[in-house]
Amino acid sequence: MNTPKQPLRVKVLPPDESVRLRRLAWLAAALLAAGLALKAAAGEEKTAPPVFDNSGDMQSLEARLRKAYDEYQKKSATDQKKTDQQAAAGQGAAQNAKGGKTPDDPEYKEKIAANQARIKELFALAEEKFKENKYREAAQYYASVVMANAPKTEQQVEESRKRFIEMEGLAQQHLKNADDADLSRDFVKEVDELAIVVKEFPFTKVDPVAHRRMVALKIRPDVAGTVEMAEAEALEAGGDVVAALKQYKSISENPRYENSLAAMKAKRKLELLSKDEAVAEKVKTDLQAKADKDAPPLLNSAKNFLANNMPAKAKEKLRSVVEKFPGTSFAVEAEKQLQQIP
Repeated sequence: MNTPKQPLRVKVLPPDESVRLRRLAWLAAALLAAGLALKAAAGEEKTAPPVFDNSGDMQSLEARLRKAYDEYQKKSATDQKKTDQQAAAGQGAAQNAKGGKTPDDPEYKEKIAANQARIKELFALAEEKFKENKYREAAQYYASVVMANAPKTEQQVEESRKRFIEMEGLAQQHLKNADDADLSRDFVKEVDELAIVVKEFPFTKVDPVAHRRMVALKIRPDVAGTVEMAEAEALEAGGDVVAALKQYKSISENPRYENSLAAMKAKRKLELLSKDEAVAEKVKTDLQAKADKDAPPLLNSAKNFLANNMPAKAKEKLRSVVEKFPGTSFAVEAEKQLQQIP
């Protein structure tokens, strides 16, 4: 005999209680969504590059000004002298005042006027380079204006600082463009955008980020040559012509890049730079400076090997001098010693 089933009992909530529970459910869902949104925002804040802020990042601004200024100082001996003079302008004025000079002193006035004229000239050069989109050169001039800090040049100093902040924003935009290219898997475009940052904005917060991204892209065979080419161009733009030439040569001779656009560009760069007399002189000077530092220990090492009856080791050191420092007096001496070793 089958036992009859008990009827399903459904508890009906009062209208007010039902509404209250629905509201609680909606509130819980809203709180959960808000929590997830805050978590996502925190994650984005950790990975996104920091924004350059004039009011809250002045210490960082000073560091970037100094970096651009130091690069400008290293350009040449002539520029070094000029920038040293302009950087000392404020200090020189103070020293003159301490020595009994007054604002009415003709000599004092003449020096101040000369400093002011130089700063205005540098600011005009900076603005010219900025309008030509040559931001690296512009930054060097702007930094020199700020570092000089002569009287009655406050407007130029303030405008120069604003330009640095503006260039930081431009660099951020190129990084964003690189992000967009990465999302669309256009890696060549991504390298191009990162290369602009490395070449033109080395004084920004974005620069280290761009460098890391370019290093990561080297593992992709389709863009590795493009990345190395961009690095070589950045070296050249920064004045390290010797290192740039070495990298151009490496790209042009690398079988991995044979018949690639990067290899063709590298060969073209080598041809152009080989015809530049200023570049040739700089390469010669830099090579001699390196030889003066590194060749003597190699020659001494070769001498010691010979004294200990180890001619093979001595030859190895001497050949290293010939290969690394061709055309120098050290290479000539190493060649003579090699001829005397049986």
